[in-house]
Amino acid sequence: MKRFLLLLFLVFPSIILNAQITWDGEGDGNSWNDANNWVGDALPLNTDNVVLDNSIVPGNYIVTLPGGATNTTINTLAITPGAGNTIRLLLPAANTAAPALTVTQTSGDAILIGNGGILENSNTAASGTVIIIPVFADTRINNGGRYIHNCSLNSVDVVYSLSTAAGTELGVFEYAQGSPTPIPANAVTFGSIELTTTGTKTFSTTGSGDMVIRGYLKINAGVTLNSIHTGNFWIGGDLIINGNFDLSPTSAALMPALNFNGTSNQTITGSGNFTFGANFRNIQVLAVARVTLQRGITLSNVAHNFIVNNGGTLQMAENVIGGTGRFQLLSGAWLGIGSPGGIAGSGLSGNVQTSNRSFASGGTYEYNSGVGVTQVTGSGLPSTVSGKLKINSQAGPGTTGVTLSTTMMVSGEFILTEGKLTTGSNIIFIGSSAITTATYLDNSFVDGRMAKDGNTPYKFPIGSGTDIHPLQLETTVGTPADRYFVQYFKANPSVVCSPGTPTGGIDHVSQLEYWSVQCLQNGATPPVNQITLYATGYSRATERSSLVITNCSGSNWINLGNANTGLSGAFGDVTSLSSITGPFNFNFTLASIAPYPENPLPIKLISFDAIKLANTKSSINWELAAYCSAAAKFEIQRANTDRFFLKIAVINGNETNKLYNYIDSDLKNGINYYRLKMIDEDGKITYSRTAAVMNGVNGLLLTSLIPTIVTNTASLTFASSAAQKIGILIVDLQGRIMLKQHRSVAAGNSTIQLSMKGIGAGVYQLTGISAEGKTNTIRFIKQ
Repeated sequence: MKRFLLLLFLVFPSIILNAQITWDGEGDGNSWNDANNWVGDALPLNTDNVVLDNSIVPGNYIVTLPGGATNTTINTLAITPGAGNTIRLLLPAANTAAPALTVTQTSGDAILIGNGGILENSNTAASGTVIIIPVFADTRINNGGRYIHNCSLNSVDVVYSLSTAAGTELGVFEYAQGSPTPIPANAVTFGSIELTTTGTKTFSTTGSGDMVIRGYLKINAGVTLNSIHTGNFWIGGDLIINGNFDLSPTSAALMPALNFNGTSNQTITGSGNFTFGANFRNIQVLAVARVTLQRGITLSNVAHNFIVNNGGTLQMAENVIGGTGRFQLLSGAWLGIGSPGGIAGSGLSGNVQTSNRSFASGGTYEYNSGVGVTQVTGSGLPSTVSGKLKINSQAGPGTTGVTLSTTMMVSGEFILTEGKLTTGSNIIFIGSSAITTATYLDNSFVDGRMAKDGNTPYKFPIGSGTDIHPLQLETTVGTPADRYFVQYFKANPSVVCSPGTPTGGIDHVSQLEYWSVQCLQNGATPPVNQITLYATGYSRATERSSLVITNCSGSNWINLGNANTGLSGAFGDVTSLSSITGPFNFNFTLASIAPYPENPLPIKLISFDAIKLANTKSSINWELAAYCSAAAKFEIQRANTDRFFLKIAVINGNETNKLYNYIDSDLKNGINYYRLKMIDEDGKITYSRTAAVMNGVNGLLLTSLIPTIVTNTASLTFASSAAQKIGILIVDLQGRIMLKQHRSVAAGNSTIQLSMKGIGAGVYQLTGISAEGKTNTIRFIKQ
């Protein structure tokens, strides 16, 4: 068959001007100059289009060009393996010719290296041009293809013929260990570049024009790339530095820069050195580029700048840009912040630690810490963000997420994608024309105080702990200058409304939560508002059609009605029927107009006490804020001085009674400790404070201090065997007295309020002093 094809070619030469000749490997399977390795058993001629593929020979194989002072001339070369295969054409070190491979086609793809194809030039000629390609012809290295320059002579013969067609961005031009000559960088365009060596090797770039790398630049271990050319670098893919990359242009006159301009995600990574000379100027993330920093960068000169331009994105995770240079985030640029310290205006904190730094108010600031990493926004966040503020934190449930370092205004867009923003003692303001984009889901909300300007409807994405509890204002009239301050509290509303008397047909008020809303009128026309609260699983409602919104006015809970009585179910929105005219400063919560057990708004303990009745008998008493379900249970527990509590009785809840009592007829000699384990109808468990009964002993016992992390005041509970005067002593861990008081107490259990406002933050110990001497000690933390 091969001889027939050859005969056909000889008889009809005019039919095939440029014949295609394909490798069949039927000779030694390796040598280019073995005619039996080619279809037709004839070596390729200078007019032939040579194809190395898998149409005849399956799998991987290597073809070796001849050695010696031999030049091989053909019309075109195509190395196009089948999917998953590798075909390598080797110009061996034994070849000393220059030229050693010549292609003659004058236009189009004279050399084509497809995915899996490799052309390796290991020629050892002393001078000259090794591969000859006509000036208007191309060397096309498709994505996945590779040209290896392992030759001591210059690579310009191939570099200036490289195709820039689509699909060649990840075609690799590899400089191997045998390449000491400079890499052309004067107005050249590569797909991707890799620098490799088996020991150590230094490469350099020369020229004054720009060097464009449309794919990635990879500097492998042992390699130093010393870039001294005075043009710009343009990189469209990843920058991988496992060796050394030194950008030290010989002149700063042209402001040489390293520009990232890819249209898909780019990374800067690797464990090698990344350094800059005095004449280098800027690293820039250009418009549409999205760069992720996976290593630190040090700008070692005041003239060095790292600039994120309008439309560019820099994601930093927890990596740092530092040094004596300058960082600039321009208006319209996007900065992804992953450091626990956020971005600071100065000092060695957060993602950016350069000596000079500027953050435009029109930028986008995305806080996107990883799992388990909590953040602060940092002092570098502009006080007004006219661009975007985005919270996208994976810190996790129960954490603070991202904490606002300073009070700030968002006049552009506020985005809550994941995680919460904790405001602490600060406030986040949302401008009257700002956009809020939120999922309104748990673990994506503002925990703390936020404010909104304007007279348009707004749904506040607020909550506490791990839950969102939004509030919506439907505002009519008013002006864009009006301002609303809103915050959600997981606390008994009785703390803000005492005695908290229900009015207007309200049967009982929630004991779990409330929303604080302050309306400031800044225009001539008073705003008019409707309030919408959301009954969630935490609200413990069972039928929202009988819920109403209530606000505390003076000491009474006022019924504002429910515009959604036609909507049934446990969860959902409840909108006030009555409108509220500003300005005002109210606390709102949910209330039920139906009696218990509908909308139970669950177990809330008001008091718990234990009293000695006789030497063998005590009375345990408690009171609830509202009726509870018959499915609820109260487990009475008792302990002696070892504080190991054991169950002594269980009492079921009562839907018509708030007062409970149990008689312990087995009172022990000594100190008897009591507490309640309260099991709500949904299985939620809470505990009371501890009460004590002294039987047959004299003295004073401190039983509890609530809370143990004190802000301003705390409740101290103690048991006394008799009415007496006692002393209360608070000392720090160095024994210094912080507070000393005298009080008169009655026999039995008593509770007093202690003011801690004059005590600084720290850890302290509280001790009582009676006629019998010092009591036990309770340790607490003062915030």
